Amino acid sequence: MINRLPAILLCFDYDDFRKCRSLTRRNDVALRDINDFVFDSEFQMDQIIIPDSTHNHYLATIANYKGFPLILGGAGNNKLEMLDTMENPLRWVEGTDYPYANKYVIFSQSEMIKIYFRISRYAVTSTSTDVIYFGGFDQIFNTIS
Repeated sequence: MINRLPAILLCFDYDDFRKCRSLTRRNDVALRDINDFVFDSEFQMDQIIIPDSTHNHYLATIANYKGFPLILGGAGNNKLEMLDTMENPLRWVEGTDYPYANKYVIFSQSEMIKIYFRISRYAVTSTSTDVIYFGGFDQIFNTIS
């Protein structure tokens, strides 16, 4: 629930790695027949405005921690963020970096060194009290974190 509305979050796609969109029902009436389902008449996009996350979370999977959307890592980081749905306006809160992501170094033409930690492409499940992550892929070394 966000702003007292049941909502589905569609987040972090290929075109916008920090963006989440909300999907809410237009009414509380039960769906009569799946064969008569028309998406635009059943759902409304972006009735709830979700701010952009601080970090890129492409190739990461959103979880539910005690009712709060939680996201870990992505194609270029090991950052943890949680959407504070109790705040008005909504905001992403940063957590502790995931400590088990593989470290890799990139050398550039200008002799600058960049150090990255990555975790993505994992499976995740949520219980009423916990979030459990399975596996993970770091995209550089092709290893599971």
